[in-house]
Amino acid sequence: SSSSSSSSPSCSSSSAVLSSTSLAVSFTSEQLAQAAPDLVAFTGKRQWAQLFDPPLTAAGNFGLQPPTVRPPRWPYPSTTEVWVLPSSSGRAVMRWEDRIRPYRELANRVHSIDWAMQSTP
Repeated sequence: SSSSSSSSPSCSSSSAVLSSTSLAVSFTSEQLAQAAPDLVAFTGKRQWAQLFDPPLTAAGNFGLQPPTVRPPRWPYPSTTEVWVLPSSSGRAVMRWEDRIRPYRELANRVHSIDWAMQSTP
């Protein structure tokens, strides 16, 4: 039997620590905010809901999630957008228009982001 280890982020108001069996790195909240992604997307409400303890029973709507709804120990600042998209599985019964709408909204949002790299001193 093989065992695998995974990073388990923990977060406080002033710093976050990511650790694994061979690495421990500490970031200030300012460093974490600067390195945080602009957005994160989940395909499937279940994947999003399972991050909560206990898991969300009503995962909300597809698309952009309110910045006030984040799981415990969420490592990113509230400025990181969270998008929940319909599952791409054919077993998820939805009308085509309802399935594609959140993907189009996300695509429009991605195209609106200024991806120019900012130089750091």
